[in-house]
Amino acid sequence: MGITISYMGTKRKLGPVVKRVLHNLPDGPILDAFAGMSAIGQAVSTDRPIWVNDVQPFPASAGRFLFCSKSCHLNSVEALRILASFFSRNMKFIKRKYPDFLELEDKYLESKSLVSIIAGNIKLPYVGNSAKLERIRSKHAMEKGAFPYEMATITYAGSFFGARQCMEIDSLRYAIDQALLRGLIDLEQKMGIMVALGQAMSRVNNSTGHFAQFLKPSQNNIELIINKRRKSVLNEFLLALDSISPIGNKNWRKQNKAFCSDAIPLLKKISSQKVRPMIIYADPPYSDAQYSRYYHVLDQILGYNYAKVTGLGRYPEGRFQSGFAQSGKVSECMTILAGLASIMGVHFLLSYPDNGLYCQKGGDIFKLLRTSFRHVNIIHTENTRHSAFGGPHAKPTVNVLERIYHAHN
Repeated sequence: MGITISYMGTKRKLGPVVKRVLHNLPDGPILDAFAGMSAIGQAVSTDRPIWVNDVQPFPASAGRFLFCSKSCHLNSVEALRILASFFSRNMKFIKRKYPDFLELEDKYLESKSLVSIIAGNIKLPYVGNSAKLERIRSKHAMEKGAFPYEMATITYAGSFFGARQCMEIDSLRYAIDQALLRGLIDLEQKMGIMVALGQAMSRVNNSTGHFAQFLKPSQNNIELIINKRRKSVLNEFLLALDSISPIGNKNWRKQNKAFCSDAIPLLKKISSQKVRPMIIYADPPYSDAQYSRYYHVLDQILGYNYAKVTGLGRYPEGRFQSGFAQSGKVSECMTILAGLASIMGVHFLLSYPDNGLYCQKGGDIFKLLRTSFRHVNIIHTENTRHSAFGGPHAKPTVNVLERIYHAHN
């Protein structure tokens, strides 16, 4: 059943294309170097061993769950039996600690008044504008695992999630950690549970589908916001547990690998090892919009480290910045990527659009690959639409020509 979390830059449409291309290439593992939510790996499925990598912790964990799980994934009944008492303990405590948050939320859910919705959302205090909540955050950051769990409540209430939804997220995280601490679940089962929580968070998220910025209440989106806020994270979590599963069987998953690394350091490390992939599929960032901006909330709930946050999106300080998404670094990064793939002696599949940042800076993908590989072909060309990553007045998508290049020696 896989995973159905939305991911910016997903190559879900290109998955079947890559799957067909692989039938004509040598047997052996394929490494998806920029895997995201593993759309390519899920499309290729059990046809060959799969290695997945992503620098962001949540998608890396999702890839590990999909392709490397050894433990049995818990269903909703099993998970609820294990987690319920811990969930209830944390939920009761923080509901008593922040009753005003819930009172304001109940008021706007009933009245549907824009003034009330604003008061119960963007007017709520959070760690970025409240000295009191910032002191709570700072204390938790130094005392990892301290009760109660309240990171989502003091960071995201009234933004991406409602107050009650944040309390549910916090209480589920508390329950998950307590279950692991007491040996009721193992690390791999925790990983699957966390993926389900991420999918639930994505389903209730008050945004256009990512975590770059939340929707601010207006007369035009009152119904949308209220409908989102009425959803229960706990209910969505239980549904997600029963809708996701690892790919293939345990024997096939034993062959696979999952990494959480910047792609270039990972390829340098693998190039010095005896066991290497036969194929590398690369879909590097093509825009100057950093992907960590779009999925930081999932990473923060996974790590649960009470990071200091800044900006409208409440981004954690020190979030990852990819060189592939920086004008001054993209040419060097693309050159190193192609060079490492050539040194490793793999079949290199590169997906890149004609309006990508490297091309905007005067780069030519075909010429780039020809400097490192003897054989270069364009094996797929597709007219598609990409997110423009723009502000409220920008076009949401733009027409682009995307190509998949095949290079080998």
